[in-house]
Amino acid sequence: MTRFWKFSNIPQWEKYVLMVALVWTLSIGGSYSWNVYWEKHAEVFAAQFQARSLFSKDLIYRRWNAQSGGIYVPVTPLTQPNPYLKEIPEREVTSPSGRVLTLMNPAYMVRQVHEIEKQGQGIRSHLTAINPLRPENAPDNWEKAALEAFKQGAKEISSESYIEGKKFLRLMKPLVMEEACLNCHTRQGLHKGDTYGGISISVPFAPFAEITATHLRRGAAGHFLLWGTGMAGILFGACRFRRIENRRIKAEEDLKHSLELSGIVLEATHDAICIVNVSDYTVQRANRAFLRKIDCTDEQVFGQTCHAITHSLCQPCGTPEAKCPIQITLATGESHTVEHLHSGKQGEMLYEEVTAYPILDEHGSITRVLHVARDITERKMAEESLRQSQEKYRAIFESTGAATIIVEEDGTISMANKEFEQLSGYFREELEGKRSWKEFVAEEDREKVSAKQGLPVEVNACPDSYEFRFTGAADSVRDVVARWGGIPGTGKRVVSFLDITGQKRIEEALRSSESLLALAQKISHLGSWDWDIESNNFRWSDEMYRIWGVNRELFSVSYEAILAMVHPEDREGLNRAINEALYAHKLFNMDFRLILTDGRVRTVAGQGEVVFNEGGKPIRMVGTTQDITWRKETEDALRKSEEKFAKAFHASPDWIVITRAGDGKYIEVNEAFLEITGYSRDEVVGKTSTELGIWFDHRDRMLMLKLLNKNDLVRNLEVSFRIKSGELRTMLWSAEVIEYGEEACLIAVARDVTEQRYLEKELRKSQSQLFMKHEELKNLFLQMENIRREWEQTLDFITDMFILVDNMGRIKRFNRAVENYTSVSHREIVGRDWREFLASHGLQQNVLQPGVEIYDEAAGKWLVLTFRRYDDGAVSGDVGGVVTINDVTAIKTAATQRGTNLDHSH
Repeated sequence: MTRFWKFSNIPQWEKYVLMVALVWTLSIGGSYSWNVYWEKHAEVFAAQFQARSLFSKDLIYRRWNAQSGGIYVPVTPLTQPNPYLKEIPEREVTSPSGRVLTLMNPAYMVRQVHEIEKQGQGIRSHLTAINPLRPENAPDNWEKAALEAFKQGAKEISSESYIEGKKFLRLMKPLVMEEACLNCHTRQGLHKGDTYGGISISVPFAPFAEITATHLRRGAAGHFLLWGTGMAGILFGACRFRRIENRRIKAEEDLKHSLELSGIVLEATHDAICIVNVSDYTVQRANRAFLRKIDCTDEQVFGQTCHAITHSLCQPCGTPEAKCPIQITLATGESHTVEHLHSGKQGEMLYEEVTAYPILDEHGSITRVLHVARDITERKMAEESLRQSQEKYRAIFESTGAATIIVEEDGTISMANKEFEQLSGYFREELEGKRSWKEFVAEEDREKVSAKQGLPVEVNACPDSYEFRFTGAADSVRDVVARWGGIPGTGKRVVSFLDITGQKRIEEALRSSESLLALAQKISHLGSWDWDIESNNFRWSDEMYRIWGVNRELFSVSYEAILAMVHPEDREGLNRAINEALYAHKLFNMDFRLILTDGRVRTVAGQGEVVFNEGGKPIRMVGTTQDITWRKETEDALRKSEEKFAKAFHASPDWIVITRAGDGKYIEVNEAFLEITGYSRDEVVGKTSTELGIWFDHRDRMLMLKLLNKNDLVRNLEVSFRIKSGELRTMLWSAEVIEYGEEACLIAVARDVTEQRYLEKELRKSQSQLFMKHEELKNLFLQMENIRREWEQTLDFITDMFILVDNMGRIKRFNRAVENYTSVSHREIVGRDWREFLASHGLQQNVLQPGVEIYDEAAGKWLVLTFRRYDDGAVSGDVGGVVTINDVTAIKTAATQRGTNLDHSH
């Protein structure tokens, strides 16, 4: 029970790891068992192959003898006249020298070869028949069963047997009566084609078993190594997953803390927030700002529909002037923001930014929506002021009366007004992007100007100004004052040139006219703070330090230090509001003034909530502080946004155009459009795309207009455009309706993907061809590997020695007979010179006398060495030779015996 309890408490992922380890172990064990099975099968196959080879050899001996009508050999004590051939008149003959020779028929010859074979290699061969003439050829029980099977049509019988306690493979194949054999077997009543006996061959398993054992040991080592590698990988993965799991648990704890903090911040924010049920649009939860906005209590709001509370409507709002963000979020699945216009209590117009954020359940379905409403009346007023300011800026840039340019980091003029055209004597097309402003500095003033230019231009600093002599077209020279100002966020600078020839005393008036370069104040920010009451430690966000105008490194945050910076008239009220929050369980919400270190007074809005322990003791207070002078900073941010848009518009590598929605005429195009199409700005502005003939297929234009009318935008529509040269370019077209200059316009962005589509097509073609070549090569390699494996297995079962050498005489491959003869491992043989290797193992004479039978005393064998050179360099580049060493001991012994018998006959 205890063990089960411990296992049940193991994390689920650890159980999976144990299961994977178990499956891996069983897989490796199964693979090794399968290898053992096939190795044993190969052992039997090899023995059968050798037995069949020996049978074929015996059959060839018999046919040769039979076709020759028998052979005559000297009579010796081992070779006596065959008593079963006594009817043959010339069974014994005498040579001219007087030597007695006897006729040896096929059976007699094969029987003697079998005896020699048995003594040399342990292979046992037996010629037998159903009714043998010679009693010694009578079959044993196994052979009788095989002969009976031959009668039933069997072509071969083989099985594993034990002979004298040793394991053998026994194989027997039938002997079929042939024409040449009828001379000796006619009296047995046999005819051509009859099965009259067979040759049984018993091959010892010992050599093959040794090879199998070696393979199994190697296989076991390889499987163990593979198993260990797999287990190490499983262990590594388990450790890595453990680290991931620990990080997940920590992330959950952090999320819990974050949710707690976000709930406090939700109540502290000025935005009116509520959670709406999407099934019936009822409000499920609302923060205090929402309740204050509608002047209701929790009981009056919960269960009521959002449109009834905020708009006094019976149905969800859905007019063009007041689109419902919740309905749009439900349709798109994404957050959406709309602007609503309301009338205030005193009839004033109030703008409100309403955002709906989807809240998903565990199935990914939207069940609730977070409804956030923010009063943006002041921001809208600031935006309108900024828009008017920007229009004024552009009008001033063109008609300020001062020659003004915008230069890049390298000094190239990117924009020039009409006054600069007059001052320089060049048209705008000759200046913008083609000339550097330094070309207009008189040669005698260039050193002074270069020294001035070496100083950095600070973005927020006063513009740098200095005088120099300006050289224009036709070598005209004028005295000017250049005033420099940096554009925030870029390396560009604005330069204005005032012609002060005879008017050098009007510099102050010029500085006052440069108000277009003044920067707006920064947008206001909201700082958060966390006060650990028990330890009196404060944790401020970075924005808090900025709002309070102090340095994080120098200012030590404490309750006393905070009160010291509060305006004297507000300290008592602030202290009272904090005490009420701590001890009366009220929310902290108060506007108060700060006196900054430089003497400036800043008004901020503070909100906070106290966290109590179980005993009701305050332990922590969390809240926010907002600088409510954020309007000027908003104006500055909007101006920067306009500048960034202008920079992005003209610097974008994709073409961007703005056209009027009413007549489709181009209002503005960027440089990328002009570069890609080949048109100039004057050729495009004021004309339509139809007049320019840019659309190659008008169906693409109709599809774009259809999508635009339906969705108010188009994203990544692939179309074909015809540029000025007539070339077709493939573009990804995106467009959206905007308001520009108080009229409806269309802004479109197009990305040139012509080269990308061509490369994608070529890549798909190359991948297809590569895959086909890969499959062809893979099949070829498999065929070559099968041929190599079959060739090596065949050579290993041949008793003669074979050595394959390269053109330098180094050993490349050899069969197992070489290892058995020399007792040297494979690793020590490969790469050695074949002559030196054979000479070191007693075969020096064979190397020196190839083709000659030489007796090896150490092995007790007669060996013949043959070397054949091969050259197929034209095909594979392979050049070398083949060394064969044949064991002719049996043949040599038989020949020697015949010679001895002849000598005795004389």
